[in-house]
Amino acid sequence: MFSPERVQSLREAVKNRVQRALNGEVELKWIDREQGLPERTGHLLYPDKYDPAFGDWLAEDLAPQLEALLDGPGRHSLFGMLAGGGGKAYKLNWHRDLGKPGDGAEAEL
Repeated sequence: MFSPERVQSLREAVKNRVQRALNGEVELKWIDREQGLPERTGHLLYPDKYDPAFGDWLAEDLAPQLEALLDGPGRHSLFGMLAGGGGKAYKLNWHRDLGKPGDGAEAEL
């Protein structure tokens, strides 16, 4: 889906962010701090967590595809990446915005 160069740049950016967190420069939640396994990484465009690789990925790979699907410009919030490992299953809590209020299937959602 992405070029090997893009994948490598993102890996390096995440490794850098993990090291910065281990150094106390940014906050991360951990699966295992000693092993350097973050629970998840998020808010990658926040100034204190930003790496140019994240912005390049968004601008060059993601935004053009999303805008083609939307047939126009889009916006995003909470831009993030997931990290897995350490034997911990990924879990995402339910969000109220996953279903349209008043929808007939609202309770089921």
